[in-house]
Amino acid sequence: MDLLIDTHLHSGQAISHHVLYQDRVQMYCRAGHPALDGPQDETTLAEYEFALLLPEGQRYPTLHRRLQEEMGERRCGFSTFNLMTQAAMIAGSDMLGLTTERLFAMVSRLWPLQTLDFPSLGEEQIDVALHFNKLSGKEPLLKEIIETVIRSFKA
Repeated sequence: MDLLIDTHLHSGQAISHHVLYQDRVQMYCRAGHPALDGPQDETTLAEYEFALLLPEGQRYPTLHRRLQEEMGERRCGFSTFNLMTQAAMIAGSDMLGLTTERLFAMVSRLWPLQTLDFPSLGEEQIDVALHFNKLSGKEPLLKEIIETVIRSFKA
């Protein structure tokens, strides 16, 4: 890996990261989903499976574990490490998903998706970070790209 912008923590001696911004967590579903018609509480939402974004090698992200504690055992009907795949799956099913507000704004332009107002998420924030190989950061072109990305998010 040379460069990656992600919400999941990547670690290793050769990996460095820089937090670009924090974003609020958003639960979402397809337009016309049955959960939109009733109360959006633990009992109602516990009826549905999740399509989860899971990076390779991670089974249960911290936020998903916390939701399990609040809503009971969550069933994961589908997992992927690709947001576009997750959004497409949710748009065509009764599964629910979690992402950040900014990423939801992007995928909701591509598929008919709607947010769910799940009070427990409240002001839950996720770091969106640039991860990069430390050795790549020494190469002039990649160093310039890394610095440009970091500057772009400071503006």
